[in-house]
Amino acid sequence: MSKNFLSATLITKNAAETLGPVLEALSFADEIIVVDSKSTDGTQELAKKYDARLIERDFINYGEQKNFAESQAQGPWILNVDADEVVSKELAEEIQQLMSKALQDCACLYEIDRLNYYCGNPIYHGGWSPDYNRRLYQKNLARWSEPMVHEKLRPVRDDGPVKKLKGIIHHYTFQSVAQQVRTNIRYAEQGAQDLLRKRGRRPGLLAVLFRPFYKFIELYFFKRGCLDGVDGLIIALNGAHSQFMKFSIAYKSR
Repeated sequence: MSKNFLSATLITKNAAETLGPVLEALSFADEIIVVDSKSTDGTQELAKKYDARLIERDFINYGEQKNFAESQAQGPWILNVDADEVVSKELAEEIQQLMSKALQDCACLYEIDRLNYYCGNPIYHGGWSPDYNRRLYQKNLARWSEPMVHEKLRPVRDDGPVKKLKGIIHHYTFQSVAQQVRTNIRYAEQGAQDLLRKRGRRPGLLAVLFRPFYKFIELYFFKRGCLDGVDGLIIALNGAHSQFMKFSIAYKSR
């Protein structure tokens, strides 16, 4: 096995609406691994169409699923993307150039900026840009954390270097406001579990009341979401809604 072998990994669940362009953009990888959680919308058929190695597996949490996908990779390099993220041509070329000299490169983690789209429109403020995420790394030198939601890729060694790549990923997040609301509710339920586990107790009523208010102020004013027009306003309101749901669910837990 070549020391420059690159495995692209994805985890999916009913992602057929966005998955095609994602897999097509990953054609430069030496292999594509799709770990799917029993999709029923044609996701698995799409994965096979693009010659991805499909593994069906029950979902536990995002980080655990991504760690499993990594464990199935044949090569030493991992590029992880989500099922609504399209690698730009510039990034693909940059990664290929990096792989050609990987034996001399000591970095174990690379951060990649995402250009996030909301209902088809690019978003440049409100905490959505820049949006660097750790996605390219050497296998066994980094591992995903395993909370219920909002997992992070962390180096195994504290002194592991982290570098930024110039190319971007196009992130086609919420296609509609309704989709964002549904995602907010799902993430709020999972986030409430993490919150209770971390704190060991329920949050107070003041947190339920003021956390959403602060989140809106943060996104819309401090992070200048107001400059993204109506989309920025909706994103900030939905950010507040997500905080309200998470803290109220945790507050009402028994």
